[in-house]
Amino acid sequence: MKGTYLYPQPPIAEKYSFLVDQLDKNHCLGITTDWNKIEYNLKMMGANFNQRLEIGLSFLEKGITETIDVGRYIAVVGINKNKSEGIIRFFDSRLKIERNELYKEIELMYDKIIAKSFILLYDMLLSNSSSFKDNVELLLVVEE
Repeated sequence: MKGTYLYPQPPIAEKYSFLVDQLDKNHCLGITTDWNKIEYNLKMMGANFNQRLEIGLSFLEKGITETIDVGRYIAVVGINKNKSEGIIRFFDSRLKIERNELYKEIELMYDKIIAKSFILLYDMLLSNSSSFKDNVELLLVVEE
């Protein structure tokens, strides 16, 4: 059964909420593999990003992996071709890790292309850091 999520978003709420299945205690890393939460999060990421995914999926055989900045987080979105499975990993751009080490970790998880895209977003977020970028929160949603 498909779940429906209704969480207040701005201007009603202070921050935009993205849903995750797992969240570290510092709220720096979050993951979801639940398709309903992935769909919810994709809607929050906007029409332009979703159009980019659709175009990419039409050209690729197995699926697509893309990066996007959402507030102070960098999201790495992976979706299979028939849009039945996926994963979104959220990384806080204020992680206490060396830039080169972060690049190596992302490259191990994905590949060089995603690592380069990730680091470009990471550098951009660090150079433009402001309180405006702190407009997103990760919400741990556990289904019973």
